[in-house]
Amino acid sequence: MKCFTFSRCKVLRSTNMSGSCTITQIVKLFSMLIAVLIFGYNISFTLPLLRWQYYVRSVNIRSISLPVKISPITSEILEKHHVTHYFSEAVQEFRLPENYLKNVKKSTATKSFIIRPKKLMRAYDSFFMIIIVKSTASSIDRRMLIRRTYGSLQMLNKHRFFTLFVVGRSFNKETQFKVQKESDENEDILQVDSDDTYKGLPAKVLACYQWIYYELGDVSAFYATTDDDCMVNVVSLFVYFSTNTVKLKSSRSMFCGFDHSEHLTPNRNKTSKYYVPHQVYPAKTYPQFCHGGMTVMPFTLLSDIYQMSEITNRTGMVLEDVFINGILRYKLGKGNSNILPMSKSYFGPMIWHLGQSNADELRFKFTWTAVTSLLTIRVNNTIRHMGILPRKFRAHMTNAVLTML
Repeated sequence: MKCFTFSRCKVLRSTNMSGSCTITQIVKLFSMLIAVLIFGYNISFTLPLLRWQYYVRSVNIRSISLPVKISPITSEILEKHHVTHYFSEAVQEFRLPENYLKNVKKSTATKSFIIRPKKLMRAYDSFFMIIIVKSTASSIDRRMLIRRTYGSLQMLNKHRFFTLFVVGRSFNKETQFKVQKESDENEDILQVDSDDTYKGLPAKVLACYQWIYYELGDVSAFYATTDDDCMVNVVSLFVYFSTNTVKLKSSRSMFCGFDHSEHLTPNRNKTSKYYVPHQVYPAKTYPQFCHGGMTVMPFTLLSDIYQMSEITNRTGMVLEDVFINGILRYKLGKGNSNILPMSKSYFGPMIWHLGQSNADELRFKFTWTAVTSLLTIRVNNTIRHMGILPRKFRAHMTNAVLTML
């Protein structure tokens, strides 16, 4: 084989080690070139993220968790999950208490809806994800913060998002007037005729599911549920669910984006916020469930859970995540094959739980800056912010986000 004009070949010739270049030597040269290109690409991709991780570490916020490695869900992970359980052999014998197993007379979660989200109702196209934010009628400032941060997201890499707020009824005329005005301006509130306190949370969330099931319909690939004291990391959420979207949607599974409990025991301390009397829940452990900070599911599971709630005893159980994500999900008869804790991605946790604080705006701004540092943001088709990965995540947002950039 004739020698090509590679520098390596010239060296070989000049030293009389070989008079011609072998195929093996040429392959080695090409391999080295490819390795250099791959290394250069990884450096250009990794260095900005390392800088981003350093920023996240500098933000001192309660319940913040740090990014670990890139681990989007794959078909293999999903298939493996559906043939194995997270429970030990002893816990696999779990059985729901009879007061929940026994069906009751069918009844809806609420009899009426006070305010409906007009913007969502007149949407002309389907969504990738609808983020349902559990809030209270009086938490107007908190909702405005969300609209100025992740709630302003309309589209990410051509995937459509919508943020929906669900609140209960208010008997305070001034508060109700403000909520009505807020709804007229933003058209993103669903106000249900149910108790707006912590104890009324199960009925409020199920009333939202009721509205989606009976009125809105299957207009989104996924429905995420979170609290108004959480910052949603839309980048991690997008990366996770845009991988194998069809597979995840058809899985009819619940994905836990926050904490996840396998066999938590009921709290019998009467002074505790999470107290549950023995007569309400007589079993020793709860079924496996996602905590309320972040839960994601497709419409099929949401509708199944809601329909099951209409024939299940709801009296006394005030723990919304235990009842909806645990009891009702488990009663569907799939065991724990329809619940999956989400792994963290390189881009951070699915949410940061910020908690209630007088420094709400500061906490929201810090965590939102960590998210926006990854995004290239367009407002009215004009680029208003360039992220550290300009071509990786392209977002379209409303004007409200401009005050938080």
